[in-house]
Amino acid sequence: VYAWLDPPQVSEKFWKEHPEWQELNFRGEAVRPSWRYPMALTSPECLAAVKATFREFLKKYDWDGVNLAELYFEAGNGPRDPRLLTPMHPSAREGFRRQSGFDPALLLDPLSDHYWKKNPGAWKLFENYRVDALVRFHEEFLKTIREVQVDKPHLDVVVTAMDNLGNPELRTNHGVDIKRVIDLRNRYRFTLQVEDPESEWSKDPRRYEQMGRRYRAILGPGAALMLDLNILQFRDERKPTPFPTLIQTGIESYEMVHSAALGAD
Repeated sequence: VYAWLDPPQVSEKFWKEHPEWQELNFRGEAVRPSWRYPMALTSPECLAAVKATFREFLKKYDWDGVNLAELYFEAGNGPRDPRLLTPMHPSAREGFRRQSGFDPALLLDPLSDHYWKKNPGAWKLFENYRVDALVRFHEEFLKTIREVQVDKPHLDVVVTAMDNLGNPELRTNHGVDIKRVIDLRNRYRFTLQVEDPESEWSKDPRRYEQMGRRYRAILGPGAALMLDLNILQFRDERKPTPFPTLIQTGIESYEMVHSAALGAD
């Protein structure tokens, strides 16, 4: 039994109890671009509280392992969805301003010289800021898990990361750079689990064998690798796909599992 941690979320309860740490958009509105209740990990106080909550949770129960999963910035379609783009909590805006010299909210202002459509260099600064922040958050949580392992040395660790090598838009939209996450294996022991985004889930299921080969080449022979399969009803019957059902079932699901097993046994 593995604990599944999915920061920047802790829980709906935590989100409601700490409105001062709720993630915001550029208008200063609390925002939930996707399924999570995201917290502003760019706030040192918030990050410390989240780490303490996770530490207590891991110590309290007899877990076999922990999965640090899908740690990225919720953002809709990146800068194309200004109202959903994160992080825009004051802690992130001030941290980026000190580093780059301007408020990242200006990236979303069509009248600004920093507007992302006419100043790609300014946007790249924010993209890199988000990547660096996510790598730092991964390391902070891996340190917390390692502290728990002092008393629970058996605790296995999996890191689930999104496949931005196969889907480069994930770096632009969500700050995901999986190679930077893989580099953390030099300091922390974990199994990498790679997940493709929902935009891929109605494509040829044999893609998982290709995904496995892609990451085997990076990780090297013998390295622990897992592939994440999302099998759930997500298709819209109004949008045609090559498949007859709204959930991956029958031959499609068999082919997914078979292909993934060939890619990562």
